[in-house]
Amino acid sequence: MIDILLSTYNGEKFVREFILSLGKQSCRDFDLLIRDDGSDDDTVRILKECLEETGISGRFSSSSSRHVGVVQSFGELLSESCGRYVMFADQDDVWHPDKIAKMLKLMHAAERKWGESTPLLLHSDLRVCGAHGENIAESFIRYQKLSPEKDALSDLLVQNHVTGCATMINGVLKDRVRLPFPPGAICHDWYLAILTAAIGRIVFADKTYVDYRKHDANVYGSPEYSLSGCAGIVRRGRGALNHRLALTQAQARDFLRQYGDLLTPADRATVSRWGNIGGHGKLGRVATCLRFGFRKNTVARTLGMWWAI
Repeated sequence: MIDILLSTYNGEKFVREFILSLGKQSCRDFDLLIRDDGSDDDTVRILKECLEETGISGRFSSSSSRHVGVVQSFGELLSESCGRYVMFADQDDVWHPDKIAKMLKLMHAAERKWGESTPLLLHSDLRVCGAHGENIAESFIRYQKLSPEKDALSDLLVQNHVTGCATMINGVLKDRVRLPFPPGAICHDWYLAILTAAIGRIVFADKTYVDYRKHDANVYGSPEYSLSGCAGIVRRGRGALNHRLALTQAQARDFLRQYGDLLTPADRATVSRWGNIGGHGKLGRVATCLRFGFRKNTVARTLGMWWAI
């Protein structure tokens, strides 16, 4: 019923603990589809040992060992998935024993509410912990001052709050995904969130089902949101923040090219305006943000965005 997609890369330090957490799941109606992205450590050996030890139904992608990066790696896994539902996994996290069962129950409830033909993306909160499992924060959402209720297309074009390892999608959404992900896709979870905001429904579960591990080798950083952190961004200068915004604009342009035919005229205009906002003067850029609802998850972040664009 469920495909769990796991992309690994030099994860020998943590991947055993993740696989063992899968082996403790109360719901075992899943297949684990693994793609190793060219590890040069013992990740693959450990994975094979753990699959045998836990009895998990798992297989390696036919494209394993070729290094393509995390976004394209998950894209290749998606292309091989045939489950009714899909979950995404990171090699360094720990899943709570009831994660799959609870998320499947929530997905079924969402299907009853919105209809089984609706593309759905369900995501939850996470517990933040350190490299050795020490507690940092009980809520990733509050740790980063994110706002899951801001799930309109205009919100998600400028800031993501959907975390891949806390996400489940239904087969209807999976079948609408066009692969490969384009070069401008910043991360698979963000890109899927934008797609769902445009053609389906995003559902947030205010529960923690994953221990999200912070360590030096994280592909994407997750610093705690604070005013001092905001001040640090300002000290680094407008150019650094502008560069980050430019990446989101490139992502929007690629999304419009890939999915423009599926969008309503209003949504096409929204994506186009963000993707090409650099073509206006300063006052015009701020006016565009106000008109189309482009905003970050906090007032300080939004003001910073206006300063940088």
